Amino acid sequence: MNRFILATLAVLFTIGSVHAQDTKRYGGGGSFNAGIQTMDVEPINNIINQFGYEDLSNTNVSIGGAGQFYLGDWVVMGEGGFVGQDDVQNDNYTLRFGAGYGMFSIGYNIVDTKQFLLYPSIGGGFFGTGIQLSQRNEGASFEDLFAEPASNEDNTVSAGAFSGAGQVALNADFWLHAKEDKAYGLMLGLSAGYRFAGDAEFENIAGTELAGNPDFSPSGAFVTLRIGSGVRGTKEALKKHH
Repeated sequence: MNRFILATLAVLFTIGSVHAQDTKRYGGGGSFNAGIQTMDVEPINNIINQFGYEDLSNTNVSIGGAGQFYLGDWVVMGEGGFVGQDDVQNDNYTLRFGAGYGMFSIGYNIVDTKQFLLYPSIGGGFFGTGIQLSQRNEGASFEDLFAEPASNEDNTVSAGAFSGAGQVALNADFWLHAKEDKAYGLMLGLSAGYRFAGDAEFENIAGTELAGNPDFSPSGAFVTLRIGSGVRGTKEALKKHH
């Protein structure tokens, strides 16, 4: 307990020292994002295993982009991306699983220096989750496409779900270049947190909700590396920048 109190006081002292400077910084930037997000897909696996499909993984790759505005003590962010994994198969079909998300978040600086920024954030948005089944047509030749076109049509079956979502995260931004009281150019960022969403109620392509939906939600923990660029500094420094 004593260690916890000392650690808490140290954090508060650091925050107070940084903010005591009362140096407000402004700017903006954008980034390419890549990372991982977990999802509990066991409810889906319990169904697809009955039909000979391999297990989907609980770990997904996440790829997307983001933009943020630095407004004094606050950071306003928008981001979106794709979350997915390798296909799984049975003897006759390939199953593709993936999701897309969009989030709008607001963060507050707790460590703020010229080139480094640390801020927790909270936000809201949506998840769109989809599955698709495609015939494998194993063993078909190139000539078969012309000789038996009906047997080699691109017939797929798909279902999708839309869920409201939220996100809590801890974010860090670091600029590689700085001059006077501004940072600019290449920016590296790291975000870690948790995305939570409502249950995914899958519908067929006609928009009809499917009976017997699995008890699945695209919620999960995530870690994201952000690589981008931008500029951030005091108002006086930004005026000199222009």
